[in-house]
Amino acid sequence: MEAKVISDQAKPHVLWVDDDDPERFVYERYLLERDGWKVTWARDVAEAAKALSRERFDAMILDQMIAGNGVEEQFVIWAGCRLLRWLRGTDRTEMPASQRGEDGPWPALQSLAPHDSNKLLPVAILSAYHDADVLRATQSASDQDRKALFLGKPVKEAELLDFLKKVRAKPQTS
Repeated sequence: MEAKVISDQAKPHVLWVDDDDPERFVYERYLLERDGWKVTWARDVAEAAKALSRERFDAMILDQMIAGNGVEEQFVIWAGCRLLRWLRGTDRTEMPASQRGEDGPWPALQSLAPHDSNKLLPVAILSAYHDADVLRATQSASDQDRKALFLGKPVKEAELLDFLKKVRAKPQTS
């Protein structure tokens, strides 16, 4: 049987946001690509915000704790939550005042707006560390996030592929 070539334009597109080296997830990336997904990697909040503002994605895998690009140490645990709330266009009232960052350490979130097609993007949260306040704030980003999938690290292959299978089964609307 001849292999079917799928152009990148026809493939579903996932944004993976994680400050860990992409080589740490080489197997998971292989699984996604084998399953027909185009994978874009963002190593920090600024890269993710730029990608989300300029192109359409079908899903996002978001690390809860994202360091780098000016994210101060006390904000790292909130970085994924803050990016998700920016994407959803929700206010930050569910976050502690010390973490809201209205004058923020992340100018990218203040100077960019998400592409309209990404505002309802299905998201799976990656986390090696769980904090009840962060979990609550993340799940209150939007109605669809109230049952957000939290994936532990290391990522379980079956959970990741199941999430993406469900994404494919239920096309995103904007």
